[in-house]
Amino acid sequence: MKLILSAQSDSPGALKQSLQQELAQHASHLVHKAIRCGTDIAPTPWQVMLLSSDFSKTTITADISIFFQSLNGGCNCSDDPDPISPENEYGEFVLTIDRRTCDATLKQK
Repeated sequence: MKLILSAQSDSPGALKQSLQQELAQHASHLVHKAIRCGTDIAPTPWQVMLLSSDFSKTTITADISIFFQSLNGGCNCSDDPDPISPENEYGEFVLTIDRRTCDATLKQK
């Protein structure tokens, strides 16, 4: 994935803002690996938390958490959770951005 704005960031504050904006295009694909409780990503807002970051001339490396909600498809059992009630979830990732090409990789911790 290309993160053009984030590759130009020079501070943690700027990086957090650009990630929130740019990762929105890839949100459902990115957090799908992090689902623990549900079966599908809920169509609700999500948030990026920047845990740590390191800036060099060639790369940006950041530990991030993505907070999102999932839905549980459930079954027809009387004690199953309501599939409409979203579950709060999060995933921790390591993000690496090549400043020259703007290519980014995201690996789950």
